[in-house]
Amino acid sequence: LVRYRLLADFGKGSEIISPRPSDPYKWHAYFVMPRSTGSNRYFELMVPRVGTSQLAKNMSANPRSGYRPARNVKPRGPWNDTVHGILVHEGVVRDVYARWNGSFFRRNSGRNSWKIRLPRYNRFDGQSDLMFTDKDNVTVAGHALYRALGLPTSNTEWIDVSINKRKMRRLLVEDHNDRMLERYHEDQMRRNPGTELEPNGHIFKSSGILQNLGPYGRGDGSKLPPRDGWTSLQRYEWIYSSKNQDWKGHSELQELIDGLAKHKNNRTQLRKWFQENWDMDALMSYIAVRNWMGTWDDTVHNFYFWRRANGRWGMLPWDFDNDMQGGFINKSIFIGEAGNAHTTHGTHTVKNAFFKAFRDEYKEHLYYLNNTLLTPDNLRRIGLSGYVTYARGRQASINKQCGKLKIPVQPVATQLTGGDSVYSPATMVVSAFEGGEANVDHVSTIWSIRTSDGSFTYPVFKTDSTENLTQMPVPFKLLEFGRTYYWQAVYIDSKGRKSLPTAEASFRYGGHARAADLIALKDEEWLYNAEGKSLGTAWRKEDYDDSAWPSGKTFIGKGTARQKYKMATTIEMGPRTFYFRKSFDFDQPAAGGELQLQYLVDDGAVFYLNGKEIHRVNMKDRGSIRYTTRALSSVRDAELSGPIQLSGKDLKQGKNVFAVEVHQYSTNDSDLAFGASLGATVESLPDGIILNELMAANRGSVKNGDTNPDWIELYNPTSREIDLTGAGLGDGVSEKPTFFFPAGTRLAPQAHLVVWCDDAKEQPGLHSGFALDADGQNIALWWPGDDGLKIQDAIGFGPQADDLSIGRSPDGAGPWALNAPTPGTANNAQDLGSIKSLSINEWMARPENGSDWLEIYNRSALPVPMAGLKLSDDPTQLDKTVLPPLTFIAGNGYLRFIADNDPNDGANHVGFRLSGRGEKIVLSDTKDKTIDSVIFAEQSRGVSEGRYPDGDNSIVTFTNSATPGQSNLVIGDADEDGLPNVWENLYGLDPNDASDVHLDPDGDGHSNLEEFIAGTMPNKAASVLWLQLILHHEAAVVSFEAQPGRTYVLWSAGAVAGGEWIKVQQFSPQPEKRIISYEIPAEHRPIPNGYFQLTIPAAGD
Repeated sequence: LVRYRLLADFGKGSEIISPRPSDPYKWHAYFVMPRSTGSNRYFELMVPRVGTSQLAKNMSANPRSGYRPARNVKPRGPWNDTVHGILVHEGVVRDVYARWNGSFFRRNSGRNSWKIRLPRYNRFDGQSDLMFTDKDNVTVAGHALYRALGLPTSNTEWIDVSINKRKMRRLLVEDHNDRMLERYHEDQMRRNPGTELEPNGHIFKSSGILQNLGPYGRGDGSKLPPRDGWTSLQRYEWIYSSKNQDWKGHSELQELIDGLAKHKNNRTQLRKWFQENWDMDALMSYIAVRNWMGTWDDTVHNFYFWRRANGRWGMLPWDFDNDMQGGFINKSIFIGEAGNAHTTHGTHTVKNAFFKAFRDEYKEHLYYLNNTLLTPDNLRRIGLSGYVTYARGRQASINKQCGKLKIPVQPVATQLTGGDSVYSPATMVVSAFEGGEANVDHVSTIWSIRTSDGSFTYPVFKTDSTENLTQMPVPFKLLEFGRTYYWQAVYIDSKGRKSLPTAEASFRYGGHARAADLIALKDEEWLYNAEGKSLGTAWRKEDYDDSAWPSGKTFIGKGTARQKYKMATTIEMGPRTFYFRKSFDFDQPAAGGELQLQYLVDDGAVFYLNGKEIHRVNMKDRGSIRYTTRALSSVRDAELSGPIQLSGKDLKQGKNVFAVEVHQYSTNDSDLAFGASLGATVESLPDGIILNELMAANRGSVKNGDTNPDWIELYNPTSREIDLTGAGLGDGVSEKPTFFFPAGTRLAPQAHLVVWCDDAKEQPGLHSGFALDADGQNIALWWPGDDGLKIQDAIGFGPQADDLSIGRSPDGAGPWALNAPTPGTANNAQDLGSIKSLSINEWMARPENGSDWLEIYNRSALPVPMAGLKLSDDPTQLDKTVLPPLTFIAGNGYLRFIADNDPNDGANHVGFRLSGRGEKIVLSDTKDKTIDSVIFAEQSRGVSEGRYPDGDNSIVTFTNSATPGQSNLVIGDADEDGLPNVWENLYGLDPNDASDVHLDPDGDGHSNLEEFIAGTMPNKAASVLWLQLILHHEAAVVSFEAQPGRTYVLWSAGAVAGGEWIKVQQFSPQPEKRIISYEIPAEHRPIPNGYFQLTIPAAGD
C-alpha cells in the first residue's frame, strides 16, 4: 500500500497541492491488486494487528457491557466499536471502519465475518456498509425468494476476499438501510407499472434473547415491562435496533407492541387492529414464505419490523440459518403458534396472534404462493435449482395441510392463446367465473402481460380491474412491435380470495406468426429404448436407425399410486438412462421460428432437435451428458412444466427428429415418467407485396440525386403484377398511412420498388414525406380492402448502425437481418461481429441538465447485433431493459442510451436511472451471462466517466469533455498540431498524428487547420468560408455564413497586387450559426472597380 501527496514550490517553499485542504482525506493511496483467476469479484481487506487486538478486547467486555450495559446509556456497546481498515477493489483504495460481524454472542475472529463501513465521499456501489459473511447457499436462496416475493431484502453475491493476505470466499450481503429501501421502491415501480415512487420507511432489527438480562429480553413483539432500572421504551431501543431514520426514535414501535398486547385476547378486535395497522398482504407473505422454508429460529430474533411510509407495518427476514432442510418437508404451516410441535424458542407473539385472527385467509394465501412463486419450476426459473427437490416435497405437504379451500376455480384462457400474430385491436379472453362456494361474486380480475424473455414479477402491463372481468383489450401502446408476449389472469371473489392464475397464453405483436402443434403431450406415439446400454451420441441424430425400437403412447414410464398423471405405457425399471425418439414433418419455411416445449419428467432429461441440444432439466448445467450421468435430484411426483420458450433455429422444413434422454437419480428408483409436447411459431409471408429492406441511418452511403435520404424497399414475391393504388406507408403501426402510392403504381413479379423517406420531390423517385428514426421505430405497409385499410406487412426495429440497412435474408423470403444496402436489388447480408467486443464505455450520472445516459462501444470492426441483450443497474435484475429486435451497433461504433427510467419513450431509453452516489451497470446476454460491467463511485455534477482509450480497462473522468455517442477524449491537443483532440475526434482524425493538420480530406482547397480556424467542416466540401457580392443599381451587398463563436472582418481594396486593404466592418461572435447580409457603405465601395475579402482573426490578434 502506497500513500502519497503532490507538492509544489511557487517560490515560497514546498506546499501540498493535492490532496487539497478541502478534500476529506490527507493522502492519496494506491495498491497493486494481486492477479485473481476466479470469476468472482475480488477484494483486499487489511486490518492492522492493533485493530484486531482491539476488536478482541471489545468482545471480551461481554457480558458486562454486552448483556448488562450501564443504565440509561444509548444502545451502543463496545462490541459494536470499529477499528481502522483498508478496503481495495479494482485498485481503488478506501479507508474504512471495520469490525467482526455477527450477533454479539456469536461474534469472534474465527468466523472471519466482517462488517465494513465506507466513508461518505467514497461509497461502494452506492452502499454505505458492506458485510463479508460466512453464510451459505441457504442465505442466498432465502433472500432470492423474498426478492421474488416482492418484499425488501438484501442482495447477495459470492466474492473472493483476502483478509490480511488470507484468501477466502465470502458472501457479500447488502445491509438493510435507506439505500436498500430506495432500490426496493424503484423495483416496485417496475413490478407495478403506473405506480408512483414510495418514500422510505423505518426498519427495526429484532436482536432479542431468550432470557431477561439487563435491558434485553424476547424480541418477538411481546410487551416488555420495565426491568432493572430500564423503562419499556429503553428496552425496545436495545432489543430492536434502528437500521435507518434513527431520528424518529422507537415510540411508534412501542405503540405497535402495546396495541398487540391490548387486543390479542379478543379475535374481533384483533382482526380490526391488524387490518388498521398492518400491510396485510406483506405480513401474510412474510409469514407464509418463512414457514414454507421450515424456519426454526425466527421467534425472538432474526427478523425486522418494517414501518412503511404510509404508517402500515410489515415483517422482513434476517437470518436463514439451517432453513429448507430435507427433514423440514413436512413441517407445520403454523410454526410460531403456541403449542405447535415445530415452534422453537417459545411462542412468536405476532405470528400466534395473526394465526388466531386470520387462519383461513393465511391458508388461502399460502396455497396461492405454494402453487405459483414456490413451485419447483419457478424456483428453477429464478436460479434456485438446488432447492427444487425440497420445493417438490414441500408443495405436496403444504397443499395437503391447507386442505380443501374455497378459492375461485382456476380460469382458462380462451382467446390469444397460441402465439399467433395480432394487431390492434385484440382482446384477451378467459372462461366464466366459478366461485369456490355459493353466494360469492366475481369482483375483479388481475391481468398481467410479460415479455417472452421476462417474468410476471416484472410485467409490462398489470392491472386489477373491476370492469374487465373476463375480457381485457390488449394495451398495444405499452408493447413493443415484433415481440412475443405471455399473459395470465387471476380471479378475485367478494371475500378477497384469489384463484390460481390461468396457464400462460401467448401472442406476438405484429408480423405474420402462426402457431403449429407439432407433438401432443398425451397419447402421442413415441419410440423408446430401455435396454440399459449406452447409445453414445449417434441416437440423437436424424439418420439413426431406430426401426427395432418398441413404441408406446405417452405418458411412458412406471407410475406409483400417488402420481397424478397415469402412465399409458409401462416400462421396466433398472437402467440409469432411457432413450426416446419421435419424428414429425413441418411443411413451412422454418427460419426465425420459436419453439414451445412442455414436459412431464421423472427424474431429469435432455432434449434434442435434429441432433442439437435445445434444453435440459434437472441435469447438470454444463458439460456433456453420458449414459451414466445422474439426474440432480430424485423426483417424488412429476409435475407438468409450464410452457418454455426456445429458439427455433434447429427446426427445419420437412422431416425433423425430436429425441429425449431421461435420466434417473438412482438405479434403484422405482418410478419413471416421460411425456413432452412441442409447438412452433413461425413467420409466414402475406400474399402480395411485402416490406423487404429499409435504411434508417443513411449517412451518405446511398445517394438519390444529390441527397442521401433514408429509404424503404418493397418487393413483389408473387408471379403476378400488383397494383399499389390505394396502398400506403405509415410512420408507425398505430397511425394510418401518411404516404399513399400514386394511382396506377404497379410492381412486376419478383421486382423491387424504393420509396425515399424525405420530401425532396425535385429528386428522382417516390418520396414518403417522413424520415426514419435511427434510434428505432415501426413501419407499416397498409393495403386497401372491403373493410378499409389494413396492415399488409410491418416491421419494428431498434437503434441502427450507420450506413447499413436491414432486410429479409434471403431476399424476399427470410427473416430480417443486417444488410449491406442494396436499394432496388437483391438483399446482401452483412457479416457480424461478436457481442464479446461490446463495452460499457461512458456514463453520466449527474448531468447539468437533461437525463442520465450511458454509452456502449463496439471494439470490433464488424457491426454487432444487440437484440435481446440486457442493460441494468442491478445484478439481481438483469432484465430491467431488454434491447428490441433488430438492434445493431456499427463496427467501432458507439450507441448512447438515455437512462431516464422511461423505456416507453423510445428504443434508446432504458428502464432505470443512474445513481449519482455510485452503483453498477451491467450488460448481459440473452442467457444472463455478463458481457461487461462497471462499478462507479460518487459522481461529480456535469462530469462523465468512462474508459480511455475507448474500450480500455482504465476508467477516467471527462471534465468538460463528455462525448455521448462518440469517441471518449480528454481535452487538450495530444499531438500539438493546433487541432484540439475534441475537434479531431469529431471529424474522424487522429489526435495523436500531427501530420493530418495539412490534409484536405474534402478537397475544397482548405487544410484541416484552415477549416478549424474557420469553424467549417473538414469532411464536407460545401462547408467553406465563402463570400457573396450582389450589385443592384447603386447598392452593393455582401453575404456570408458566420459560424458560432467566430469574429469576422470585411476588407476592401482597389487592387490585389500591391493594394492596401482597408477595414470595412468587424462582425462580433454569436452563439448560433447565421447568414449575415451587409450593405457596403458608399465610402468603402472601390470605384470604378475593386475587391473584397473576408478574414477571421487569429486568436488574441
